[in-house]
Amino acid sequence: MPQYAGAERMLEGGTQYRKVYAAATTLTEADSGALLRFAAAAGYTFTLPAAVAGMEFEIVVDTTATSLVHRLACATGDFLIGTVLQGQPTTFTQTARTANGSTHLAWEGDGSTTGGIIGDHMWVTAISDTQWEIRGLNTATGSTATPFKTS
Repeated sequence: MPQYAGAERMLEGGTQYRKVYAAATTLTEADSGALLRFAAAAGYTFTLPAAVAGMEFEIVVDTTATSLVHRLACATGDFLIGTVLQGQPTTFTQTARTANGSTHLAWEGDGSTTGGIIGDHMWVTAISDTQWEIRGLNTATGSTATPFKTS
């Protein structure tokens, strides 16, 4: 699929592509359905819009974070709930990392112990007006740690 950053495109014949973002962005309700790409080694933040049940976003890491972090943050008053499976690239020892829905405000991949490594893939869906359900797969190295943050 061609990359169309920040705008939907209608091609001849009626084929529609969804929005794709590959830079720090504060998303809006109208962006629901967009693909969010962490596409730079210098990490940046995608800020989700205020949750409205039914909105959804897909997130991919196609460039490992090497400075700063890749961050997916909730709007003020919203929280993440759900599980991301985290594994190591050589042994793939899996750990379920769970966001609790009441204090976890963001996912952060540091390019190492918390994920943010090329190939990470997640989805978020607003399940209420205050919660985003997150699910996906992350790769982490070394002494792995939760990617979910309370600030």
